[in-house]
This record gives sequence, structure tokens and C-alpha cells, in this order.
Amino acid sequence: METNGVVRIRKVLHFGPLNNVMMSVFGNRFDFGKVEGKELERPVTEGYELLGAFNWSDHFLILA
Repeated sequence: METNGVVRIRKVLHFGPLNNVMMSVFGNRFDFGKVEGKELERPVTEGYELLGAFNWSDHFLILA
């Protein structure tokens, strides 16, 4: 915010809970601007997209 005057809320909401889980499970925080964080970013983004995707079989059990 200091440099651009803008806060990207989506990014905060995306990486905040992820960092919390990583701290609980592995005991350390990840910097998502570095290599280790970028490796985790892609699968987490895909997971969020899958969670938000509409699945017809969730609503019509005959399609499952």
C-alpha cells in the first residue's frame, strides 16, 4: 500500500489462510514472492478455482 496506495484484498484473502495453515502444519511461514511460495501458489489457486466451480452432480444426484 505504501508504494501504490492500493491493497489487493483478493490476494490477502487468498494467501492469509494459506499461510495460517502452513504455519500450523509445517511450523514456518512462506514468502509467496520467492521460489518456495511460487511453487505452492499454483496448486492452491487451482484448488480455490475447483472449490468455486459449479458442479451439476452436486445438485442433481442422477448425474453423478
